[in-house]
This record gives sequence, C-alpha cells and structure tokens, in this order.
Amino acid sequence: MAEHQEQITILYVVNQLSSVGGVEKIVLDKADWLIRLGYRVLIVATEEDLCSRQLFFQYNPEIQFCRNLYKTLSHTRVDIVMFTRPMFREMALCRLRFPFVKYMLELHACYEIFNYGESYFETFVPQPDVSFRQMCDWLFPYLVAVIIVSSKNDDIKKWGYDNVKCIYNFTYLQRAEKTHTDKRENVVIAVGRYTAQKGFPYLIRAWKYVAQQFPNWHLEIWGDGEEKKKMLALIKQQGLQNTIHLMGFSTDLHSQYCRASLFVMSSLYEGFGIVLVEAQACGLPTVAFNLPSGPSDIINDGIDGYLCKYLDEKDLAEKLMLLMSNPNLRTQMSEAALNNARRFTPGVIMPQWDELFKEAIITPSHQPLKAWFDALRVLVKYLKSDLKKCLFHH
Repeated sequence: MAEHQEQITILYVVNQLSSVGGVEKIVLDKADWLIRLGYRVLIVATEEDLCSRQLFFQYNPEIQFCRNLYKTLSHTRVDIVMFTRPMFREMALCRLRFPFVKYMLELHACYEIFNYGESYFETFVPQPDVSFRQMCDWLFPYLVAVIIVSSKNDDIKKWGYDNVKCIYNFTYLQRAEKTHTDKRENVVIAVGRYTAQKGFPYLIRAWKYVAQQFPNWHLEIWGDGEEKKKMLALIKQQGLQNTIHLMGFSTDLHSQYCRASLFVMSSLYEGFGIVLVEAQACGLPTVAFNLPSGPSDIINDGIDGYLCKYLDEKDLAEKLMLLMSNPNLRTQMSEAALNNARRFTPGVIMPQWDELFKEAIITPSHQPLKAWFDALRVLVKYLKSDLKKCLFHH
C-alpha cells in the first residue's frame, strides 16, 4: 500500500467530553495514540465549548479542541471526520456542505439496545414518523466505515451494511506484573455511572445473598450519577449499609483495581465495557451478566471470569461466592485475566485504526446522487420537527 506523505488530519465529533464515561476516555486515549502515530487530531463537541471546559480525563496537549464543527471544516483541512454517535442532522449537513471529506461513525452502543423501551437511539430521531433505522438507512451506507465495538451476536450482519467493521476498544491501564491474590483485600469492586443502564439495583440485591455468607467482604461501587439516592435507599432497605459503599469518582482507578480481589458488572446493556478490560489488566477475575455484546466479547466464561444468566441476581451472587470461597480459583482466573487483557492493548488495537484511516485516504470517494437526496430527506425531517416545536411553543 502506498504511503500517504502528508499528515492526516482526523476530526472527532462528540456531543460532550467533560463528563466521566467510557466514550469520553476512549476518544481521548485514541487521539493520544494517533498523535503518536503522526496524525493531527482535532476534537469538537456539539453540546459544549471544549476550549473553555475542564476535562476529567488526562489528554495529550497536542490535541486541538475546536469550537464549531462547520467553521472548523470551512477553515481547516480535514481528511476524515469521525462521528462518535449517530448525529443525523450534523452528518447530513456535513455531507451536503463538505462532500469531499471522508466520513466515519463509531457506535459505542450495541445493536440490541433497540429492544429497550427508553431507547438510547430513539433520542436521535427528530420526530415520531421516522424510525431510527430509517435514518440509518439514509446515511450509514454512504459513510466510509461504521465501526462497532462488538463482534458477538452477529451485530455486523444485523446492521446489514457492507461498511460495518468491528474494532475493539483498548486500555492504557498498566498491567499488574503479578496477581498477588494473597495480598489483596476482601473487596469486590464495581465501576460505572449511577444510571439505570448499569443495573446497580440488581447488584445490590444480589449482594444480600453474598453478605449473609461472607460478612467480612465488602462491595465498593465507584462512580456517581442521578440514581445515587435510589441506590442508597435500596442499600438501607436491604440492611447492607455496612458492606456496600458508594465511593464516588476516582482519578486513580488503577490503585483501586490492584487492591481488590474481584470485579463485578451488573449492566443491563453495554457496547463494550472498557472497565472489564481495565480490571482484567490488573489481575481481577470478572463477573458480569451475559449480555448480547460487551462482557461476552471480553470475558472467557469459566476461564478468566463468569458470564451469569441475564438479570439473575442469585446466579450473580453464586458466581461471586464461588470465587470468594476459593483462593486457588481466584489465583488461576487472575493469571488468565492478565493474559486475556493483552488482546486489548494499544499495540494490538491501534494498528487496525491506522490501517483503516490510511486506506480511506487513498480510496477514491464516489457519492451517488442518492446519497445527496437521502441527506436532504434527513434535513427535511429535522426542519419539520423544528417547525412543530416552534408552533407548539408559541
């Protein structure tokens, strides 16, 4: 493959970057690694001014933060625009105004999320008379690539587009050199925002079984969010105030992973679940519900952790107790977790991105007339939606 001599410029489009979440972290980590590979990386947010916001996660100072998507594309040479969620309005408008730029999309949510009532995806649809899938059909086929983070559950086939590829997320977290299970505390750790998606009520109720058999073990849940009051109330209702602790955010999760003995995830759905990789990189056996994607991409059931029956609190508790009662099993799974985490290092994952971007640069871009027409259809839907809101408001 011929080398592209000029520095490639990537523009990441996020909705926000100042909050604490897996997408925010992986975007900054990828930007850092791309800069190391010689790329120029710009990031713009549609819902906040990154030039005036303080970010939670550390980032490479060579990242260039921009204030406005369209002004950036008008005044800066950009080779590839990477949307990090389905921003239909922005995707359509960019296609019409800047047709010679290469566009890609990262989807950090699983296909099965369609099955949830308050669907994450439905928030992107402008009005009730058009489905999320219809909007996808109007825009996705004309992107250079649609990147998903799960290879399980036939997600690539379910999307049904020829340009869908799977590239896993990675972690920068330093791997523990040894398991040292005998020096770890009797602590099970969970990490995530206190939201309905993370399923912490299931974990709290499961811990009721655990605490009865292992009163000297503690569950620490690191994070924060709108469900905190409900979680505290449930902990009190279950009488678990002495063994479940809501710890808040930490800027040094690595230290928390390395002193704990087990990691547990109770999410209702995940696109990937980078915290599972982080935990395994620190030698933690991991226990999670067997979701269509995410944990099943990472955990090798019975080898470096357990995949439990979906939303089965008793099965979750039993798998945790099995590991708590067996130090030798914890040591064995800890060693396996360290080995498994090697699959998700930058050295393994980032060459896939490097190849994707460089192939996109040298591949001629041809957009059929239908691509323009479909982009216009998307914008018309938004215009109608905006008009309805305006009339209703007044």
